[in-house]
Amino acid sequence: MYWTPSPLCLDERDNGCDPTINDPTLETYNADDHSQRIYDYALDMREHYLGNHMFIPLGEDFAWSNASMNYRSAMAALENFPTMFKDATLMFSNPYKYLKALQDQEITWPVRYADMFPYANGGNEFWTGFYTSRANSKYQVRIGQADMHAAN
Repeated sequence: MYWTPSPLCLDERDNGCDPTINDPTLETYNADDHSQRIYDYALDMREHYLGNHMFIPLGEDFAWSNASMNYRSAMAALENFPTMFKDATLMFSNPYKYLKALQDQEITWPVRYADMFPYANGGNEFWTGFYTSRANSKYQVRIGQADMHAAN
């Protein structure tokens, strides 16, 4: 999952955000704002998740311009978050730990039989065929024009 804008402000290339500063004696202190953004994002997204665990990947495509700054900023957010919110836990994890936590909740997952194809991530932005190996199903779609043709 990638999102725009990112709930995590990691560095200047991440939607123009400043890195997280969690020292309240500095005039650039912003950890409370960044923690609030993360919390608000989690509240907004919780209706899309089963169980009480949510996986939020760090960053997005082309957002990692300074790995050291990104890591320090993420650590600052992790350190500040529990001081503001007692009803949520923020932690570094990985897909294995996340899936294990979901498995431990013994959730009954819905099974989808319908095709989730094509994928759209914007009003006129379709990724038809991007996530499939079905060559005959790969199309280029131009919205606003009458033509649709197979992509080669």
